[in-house]
Amino acid sequence: MAHLDFSQLTAEQVGDLRRKLESAGCTVPPCASTLEELAGAIAAFRKAQGIAASGPLDEATWRRLDAVSGSVFGEVFQNELDLLRPRPDGDATQVMPASSCALLQRSHDGTLAGLALSGGGVRSATFNLGALQALAELRLLRDFDYLSTVSGGGFIGGWLSKCIRERRGDVRQVEAMLTQGSAGQAVSCEPTEIQFLRQYSNYLSPKSGTFSADTWTLIGTYVRNTCLNLAMLVAWLCALLVLPRFAVWGVHRIIGPDGRWAAWSDAA
Repeated sequence: MAHLDFSQLTAEQVGDLRRKLESAGCTVPPCASTLEELAGAIAAFRKAQGIAASGPLDEATWRRLDAVSGSVFGEVFQNELDLLRPRPDGDATQVMPASSCALLQRSHDGTLAGLALSGGGVRSATFNLGALQALAELRLLRDFDYLSTVSGGGFIGGWLSKCIRERRGDVRQVEAMLTQGSAGQAVSCEPTEIQFLRQYSNYLSPKSGTFSADTWTLIGTYVRNTCLNLAMLVAWLCALLVLPRFAVWGVHRIIGPDGRWAAWSDAA
């Protein structure tokens, strides 16, 4: 495993180190921008943690600082990249401060891809299921690194994550499950979640038919909501049409023969 020279840190990495020391309760110079300016705070942290080391910074001190103060965003992203795209010069346990420029370049070089499943209730879950099956048929589902879902897309996205976890991360097995019957062969039984989507995708009227209760409930709901919306619209329209009449009445009250300002008006 390659060793990092902790004495050569960028300004950004020194800034992360300063924030970690502050989080650990060490007194840090407010304008410290170099490792030498943080030497006193590092020495105080080592003394408080019982670390026997010398020099500006070393791996043992950095590990203890991570354990005490937690990780900044750059380090979380770095650990994420170590899982998705392991570094050729080290393993995922290698310790090094994060550098945003290096991380961004590494993420671009790794050609990371994400899959986003939109929302919209059970309809979106049904649509997203079809999209997942199409991607599985093309053997593209295995190429995604991230999954983002919202609302109804969370149903199918959560189920997809569950399936991948149950198969210990083997996306190829999930692709095979999603593409059952794609080549025309008979399928004995689909997964329960897919059966649920197929059964309730027409959720507004599950039981079709002219005389079914669901159909007439849908018609009644539509008529009720339409009448309520029209009643509100007509009421506001009537109120708008009455406003000019109130304006005319007010003008006549002011400038009429017996009005308060009759002497100032032409009508008087």
